[in-house]
Amino acid sequence: MRNKTEKMLIDDLGRLVPPLSPELEDAPLPSRGRADRVSRVPRVLAAVAAAICVMTAAAVPAVSYAVQKPADCSVITVDINPSLRLTADGGNIVTGVFSADEDGDIILADGDFVSSLIGTDAAQAVAMLTRRAFYTGYITDGSVISIKTANDSAARSQKLALTLSEAAGEFLRSEGVYAAALAKPCSPAALAKELGFDADGGRALAGLVGALPTLVLDSEISGTDEASVAESYAEAFADFAASATASLYELLCGKQSALSEIDSLNEQIKSHPDNPGLLFKDYWSVRDSGGVSEEFCGTIAEMESALERYRAAYGQSIDNAAELSILWDHWYKLLDTEKLYSECMALIDEFGSLASQLGSMFDTLAGALADRLCALAAGDSGLSDTIARTMDSLVSLPVTAAEYARKAYDMLKGKAAMRVSVAAAYCSQAREEINSEDYISHLISVAEKI
Repeated sequence: MRNKTEKMLIDDLGRLVPPLSPELEDAPLPSRGRADRVSRVPRVLAAVAAAICVMTAAAVPAVSYAVQKPADCSVITVDINPSLRLTADGGNIVTGVFSADEDGDIILADGDFVSSLIGTDAAQAVAMLTRRAFYTGYITDGSVISIKTANDSAARSQKLALTLSEAAGEFLRSEGVYAAALAKPCSPAALAKELGFDADGGRALAGLVGALPTLVLDSEISGTDEASVAESYAEAFADFAASATASLYELLCGKQSALSEIDSLNEQIKSHPDNPGLLFKDYWSVRDSGGVSEEFCGTIAEMESALERYRAAYGQSIDNAAELSILWDHWYKLLDTEKLYSECMALIDEFGSLASQLGSMFDTLAGALADRLCALAAGDSGLSDTIARTMDSLVSLPVTAAEYARKAYDMLKGKAAMRVSVAAAYCSQAREEINSEDYISHLISVAEKI
């Protein structure tokens, strides 16, 4: 098993994707029955700029909502690293949810989640967005959440700002995360100016609301040319592959570190002089033994905690010594993650630079790249299967703008899912709830620095 895995690492994983050389392009490759489509149209979209195609709204699962604009509506901005915007009616019920950057799009990638915010009390909606940002890895200890409110009543705006900061802060306190939720009431004109919108006077609020986007990617693709689909999608796929590789690298490093700790503890247990085992001395064979020393029991307890942290972070249980050996001795212990990451990113960069020249070769080469990403995690069947499912629908070149938009929306959801997977190790850590006094002291400290 070990020799086979080592050979795979040396001979296979070192070449993450076939080199995109002229010789390779001329080589016979299996055809998927699609004519050669090499787009010569200038690039009109950034990497994944086609998540939801407004031109083909009937065919694309766009996250878009009609926004009410009553005279007494409120505009709410929530800036973490994702930037999000909400509108609420006179009763502080959410009427619209919007993204202001690519990270905001990732937060709002789930249409069902966005739908659940509409018609919800604004305080609850902000708490839900804060929770989602936390579990997507955007909020950690030291993060600052800036919440601003604007409507035609200064007193109401101030009250709303306080209510929203308390809602976000309550979630952070309950999770034991020292992140500060700071709120500031603004006049509509002041907030519009701060956000770079042209709105002033009595029409400031209407102008601000009217300028809000739905998803950033939604607005970026509004002028997509059908002729540019192939080239744009090739670039988008390269961008997504780079994002997937970065997430995979973080996951591999995290699991490598966790498994190293578990293996080290297991070795301590096996070599401990008080180990009562005869033939088998591993943790799983002796964990229920009685009559052993307090020191030995302490090591057993450490091992139990390490296994539980691993399970919580990666959704994977290690139930016996053989499973640990397969994961650690025959895979993660052998991985040179830094080298593999660097090589893979270099090849993805090459793939992206040749996007306009791939044509009918795209499907084969994108499939090979996806296979190599899966191979990086081949020693971990659960992780490999997850990557395979994510990539499966993306490796064929779309023909129409509507198909392109659907695939790009899948990329957006894939990015969100990968961020959740990476963030799980942090989010699953056991923390004590922060009491109100300590949290208020933290808010004051952060506010003074800002």
